[in-house]
Amino acid sequence: MRENMVKKISYIMHIFFVIILISIPLIDFFNVLAHDGENSDTPQNAGAPDNISNTFSDFINSNGNIIIFSINSTNGNETSISEVLPGDTLVVQLPNNKIGIVIDDCSKSRLYDWTKITEVNKTYFIDIPDDNLRIATPYKPINFTKSVNRFFLNTSYNQRIDKLDEYQINIIFENTLSTLIVDKAISNYRIDWGDKNIISIDSQLTKTTHIYKSSGKYIVTLIITDCFGNTYNVSRILNVKYEGDLKHFFLVVDRYKEPIAATSFGIGIAIVAAIVLTETGKFKFFTLLTLLIPMFTRIQKEDILDHFVRGQIYGFIKTNPGVCYNEIMRNLDLKNGTLSYHLHMLEKMEMIKSRREGLRYRVFYPTGMKFPEEERYRLNELQLDILKIIRENEGIS
Repeated sequence: MRENMVKKISYIMHIFFVIILISIPLIDFFNVLAHDGENSDTPQNAGAPDNISNTFSDFINSNGNIIIFSINSTNGNETSISEVLPGDTLVVQLPNNKIGIVIDDCSKSRLYDWTKITEVNKTYFIDIPDDNLRIATPYKPINFTKSVNRFFLNTSYNQRIDKLDEYQINIIFENTLSTLIVDKAISNYRIDWGDKNIISIDSQLTKTTHIYKSSGKYIVTLIITDCFGNTYNVSRILNVKYEGDLKHFFLVVDRYKEPIAATSFGIGIAIVAAIVLTETGKFKFFTLLTLLIPMFTRIQKEDILDHFVRGQIYGFIKTNPGVCYNEIMRNLDLKNGTLSYHLHMLEKMEMIKSRREGLRYRVFYPTGMKFPEEERYRLNELQLDILKIIRENEGIS
């Protein structure tokens, strides 16, 4: 009976060991199934360091997400996922060994210090040692500086000049600023026109206009500020061309046409006054007129012959040296045109000579007579008329 009991116990123990041996593979099998189901969403513990990159790389290549995970600082063999980000999250490489992550806009942005970027199976791993983190992304972090520097390469400009000292420059962008791959990480755009004028511009603009006050070369700078406070300057030289002397002259006339018209009118009045109010002006004007319009000098039938008139004029000057133009015209009762013509001919034949005295008078002398050193005082027409009245009416009061 005792032997039977021992046999039963031994049989039960054998069965127990068999169950244990069978259950171990089953447990491993079900664990693998469980892990495979979890890997369809996010990878779990990747195990040894050599497997970490491959595990996350396979997941990212199939899903396109960006993963931030931590690494056990003690042995580096264990990982823990901190966050899974959408595939359209922007990862940018910034100056001073910074990595920026922008999810939707600048309000959802993060900044990290990085030490190394490694590529494994078309997935890029960024080491963030200060936080014991690693970022896995399906694309290489975008170099922010290089991206914005290329923008000004595909721009053109044209120039218009419609007004004096207004050089209108139109800058045409091949694409809008919003097409920059790093646009999501940019907080604002500005343009420094190089003449102390800086304006903010919208990222949807395809053209912007500025008016310079003078021609010359200007350095135009696109100023970009990212979500993290960094500023980037992209510059090009703009040559604002001079419009040319002829167009500049017409622009000056167009700008100052009213003052020019008023000045021209004033000069015209002054010229007319010089002709009408001075003997020299009348003499020169009518002499020129007789040369340009010969018919002007034709004497009417009732006038005396030319040679006789010329002799009269010459005789009057010879007997009255220093006589002025108006005195000859008044005493000989001649017309302006007739007197000017004959005086001109007498001077041309060197029978008489003339000079101007003061602003109003031109006086005539026979050729052989010297001009007196001092000008003599002359009465004006009103004063002469008064003297005439006095002579004709002695004792008048």
